[in-house]
Amino acid sequence: ESSTAVTLSLLSEHGDQGFPGNLSIKVEYLLTEDNELMMNYTAKTDAATPINITNHAYFSLGESSGELLDLQVNASSMLERKDNGLPSGKVISVEQTDFDFQQTVNIGQRQQETQDKSLQEMQCYDHCFVLNHNDIGIADAVLTSPNNKVRMTLYTDQLAVQLYTGVALTPPFSPYQGVCLEAQNYTNAINIPHFPNSVLTPESEYKQSIIYHFESIK
Repeated sequence: ESSTAVTLSLLSEHGDQGFPGNLSIKVEYLLTEDNELMMNYTAKTDAATPINITNHAYFSLGESSGELLDLQVNASSMLERKDNGLPSGKVISVEQTDFDFQQTVNIGQRQQETQDKSLQEMQCYDHCFVLNHNDIGIADAVLTSPNNKVRMTLYTDQLAVQLYTGVALTPPFSPYQGVCLEAQNYTNAINIPHFPNSVLTPESEYKQSIIYHFESIK
């Protein structure tokens, strides 16, 4: 650790939670002078094993409810979600649907006014969006508090982001109090052959990064 960074490590031994291989994982949390929280993930294994690491922090940007936040996501498509919550294997367009966040949208207004039956039943978003690029130098999502004049921008070299708007949060928190933007590989990729590979082999190293950049706005 240092004054601006800490690296945490974990050895997930062969058989842990049913997964093969001794998996050695490290994550570095780094605060930059540009108001960024940077997370660098690395992992090695001695046997082929599925891996898909993300960050599951909830963000409120000082609001009492995440429904007061505005969101924009650079994703023109998403993974179709089955009734059991798992992706079906189809990548579908978000155009002209309530899943289109390509332009800035108020989360609460979208959730409350949605005509999509699946969203009405779920009462929240918990969906995997396919990012338009995986260039960590280009913004992938922007979360904004208009009231507090705070903006958080997500950058990542991952392929997708899971949006979760927190309907199931329990005390001491309340439903919708925070929003998750989880940069990751496609969910359920291990079971869908045409999805991007999620298996790490001993010959390779897992390396992915997530950056949350914070700034005040006028």
